[in-house]
Amino acid sequence: MFKQLVSLLILSGFVASCEFLEATNNSGNRSDDNGRVTNQPPATACDPSDVTLESVLLVQMLRNPGTAQYSHNAIKEVIQKNDGVFPDNIIKVPDPAIDYEELATPPVPAKDCGYNIDLDEDEELTIDARKDDCVEKNKGDEKAIRWNGKSNGSSGEGMWELVIKRSGKSLWQDMSTGLLWSPPSTNPVTWSLASGNGASEDIICDGENDITSERLNFLGMTPEEVVWRLPTRNDFLQADINGSRFVIAEKDDNTVFWTANYIKDETQAWAIQLNKGVLKALPDTASTLMNVRCVGVALK
Repeated sequence: MFKQLVSLLILSGFVASCEFLEATNNSGNRSDDNGRVTNQPPATACDPSDVTLESVLLVQMLRNPGTAQYSHNAIKEVIQKNDGVFPDNIIKVPDPAIDYEELATPPVPAKDCGYNIDLDEDEELTIDARKDDCVEKNKGDEKAIRWNGKSNGSSGEGMWELVIKRSGKSLWQDMSTGLLWSPPSTNPVTWSLASGNGASEDIICDGENDITSERLNFLGMTPEEVVWRLPTRNDFLQADINGSRFVIAEKDDNTVFWTANYIKDETQAWAIQLNKGVLKALPDTASTLMNVRCVGVALK
């Protein structure tokens, strides 16, 4: 019953935000430098009455960057019509020489934006206002303020949008979930402080602490705009599916971050090396210090 309820809630969210899915039409094929077919089929509007998890969730097989992304239903239809043959741009058997995740490209560096915004008297400081400021200050450079998983990813990644860039740090929103991802905290801490079980004034994922200190973990975003928490293991894994390792992590940065998941019988907590998606179970001790990224839900 619980699993059915969760599935229904997920589906209702998809129906409410029903967007365009890739068509299964492989017209307009062309070859890339490696001889692989790249295609740009037209999009087709999804019908809310037909929405299922299989029709919305994207296939996570490797593909040629910039080519079509398929839902599970869509790729099944192609395979059935083609007698078991996958779409041309989907890589069934990866060639290690040319088919690897690093084919995905990260965003280009953005100019500082999203803070100290000049607002009219009747305007309110919101997430969208911050993003609009980033668009304005990075005019003509779409790849600096928006990461499109279809064109920049290598499987089923989604869209990310820049909210704030300040002092070399960035705060992004994962548009697949709507969650905001903070930059890394300044200093590594214990799991207790990371999860919110330590002294209240030292808790990392607390917007009030950020405003009253010089840490600026959230780059000046106020508690009235966002409520923050420590991401769960699945939050990180979902973000990884959506493309986080290419957007909020750097390829050569092996920093490990705490998750909110605790292993009671072993007195351990799960942590993740974000740039590779590697999970690690680490002891919950005063000497085990890891970094923190906070995840937030926008209030306005």
